[in-house]
Amino acid sequence: MKRLLSLLLTFALVLSFVPFAAASDFERITELRDLILEYSLDYKDGESDPLLDAIASLMEKDPELFGRIAEEMMSKLDSYSGYMTEEDYAVAFPSGSAYVGVGIVVDYRYPYGVVVDSLVTGGAAYDAGVLPGDVIVSVDGEDIEFLPYSEAVPMIRGEPGTVVTLEVRRQGKAALLKFELARRHLSVPNVTYENMGNGVGLITISRFESIADFFAFSDIYSGIPYGGDVKSVIIDLRGNPGGDLSVMFNMLNHIIRDRNIPILELVNSSEEEIFFSSGAGVWTPNRLLILVDEYSASAAEIFAGSLQTLGLAEVVGQTTYGKGRSQYHFRLDDESVAIITAYEVLLPYGRAYDGVGITPDYEVEQGEGPYQLSKLPALNAARDLKQTSLYSAQTLALQQRLKALGIFPGVPNGRFDRLTAWSVNVFQKIMEMPVLPYADKATQEAVNAEIEALRRSVTVVDTQMEYALELAEEAAKLPWSREPDEPWE
Repeated sequence: MKRLLSLLLTFALVLSFVPFAAASDFERITELRDLILEYSLDYKDGESDPLLDAIASLMEKDPELFGRIAEEMMSKLDSYSGYMTEEDYAVAFPSGSAYVGVGIVVDYRYPYGVVVDSLVTGGAAYDAGVLPGDVIVSVDGEDIEFLPYSEAVPMIRGEPGTVVTLEVRRQGKAALLKFELARRHLSVPNVTYENMGNGVGLITISRFESIADFFAFSDIYSGIPYGGDVKSVIIDLRGNPGGDLSVMFNMLNHIIRDRNIPILELVNSSEEEIFFSSGAGVWTPNRLLILVDEYSASAAEIFAGSLQTLGLAEVVGQTTYGKGRSQYHFRLDDESVAIITAYEVLLPYGRAYDGVGITPDYEVEQGEGPYQLSKLPALNAARDLKQTSLYSAQTLALQQRLKALGIFPGVPNGRFDRLTAWSVNVFQKIMEMPVLPYADKATQEAVNAEIEALRRSVTVVDTQMEYALELAEEAAKLPWSREPDEPWE
């Protein structure tokens, strides 16, 4: 009887522990927490939590634990939510438009050296007279002529207020030019405008980043009908990832001339809010066209979709990304960021687009076509071409070919000058040939071969822009469909 009682008691004890053994780690830890809270003298006050205290202690011992827990918490939310360190956030959501430098935009077709492609208005280089096509050969006395641009460009940038000395080679100048330039904070605009001719204006919005973008847009858009014959407008949102909803909303509001027109709707689990126009728009183009592609997302989709839904614009291009949810970005004490989806975004009249995207009125894919290369005079490669001030038809043929290959930054003039020699050296480096102070026969033959390969290649043709321009130009020929209001003073 005693043995039977002992076996039954042992069996009962085992059974009593089976649920605990089968429970998950989380269930066990929460059960342990509840036991501590109920029975421990140290947690009778109810002002602290043993589980949170334990997590805090573990984080002090293992600083990386916080990031792992945060990422795991965020992974339970939708795909747009997440946790990022300060460094990762800066990469994923770059401010992009602000940097410290002298205002030189590099031509990245050149794998060696720094060739000036364009200049930022207001930058020190622009003010000092640096020109597109200039080749920077030294920075603070250090030769960078054949450094990869990825190494050379950081040497030109630096702390605001400091001075950098650049030596520049310019076509037509025998001596190098020297510029002492003060680095400063510069802004590359997210909103730009170009008069395309034939009554068409083109506004490009790369992202909706800050209130400065709205001011730039409002200045451009409001002034278009008073600065010439432009009656049709194309707004290019291709590749625009979105940005600040309030910036985008104010831009939309600046287009719509009528009051109380629904622009967008934000919906969460407890409320919904519709935003209406205030009638701030001062003019309506004869035709407003929005260019989009599969990389147009979030606020860019709202911009295009709202105008399309309201019948104020037609959309050209490819179906957009389909991000119809809006997030809050919360900065934590250590500058890391928690991104949490808070709203679903609906277009006017409740039109949803999340996971679907904005379907263009005119679906147009980018095209391909043969590379357009003008007829070039023969390069015979019969003799070496060396530096000289004398004109040579063969040197001109070489320069024109290097220009077509994107290697010669100057204007072909038939004289084998130092800029030509530099371009030849860049080509030789690219082709992993011996770098010589002249263009030998092998180099000329290699140039000819690359030109023939270029002739056989295909290139992307911006058929989306071509299509939009054709539509816009036809509408621009017509009288005003609705006269602009008086410009703002």
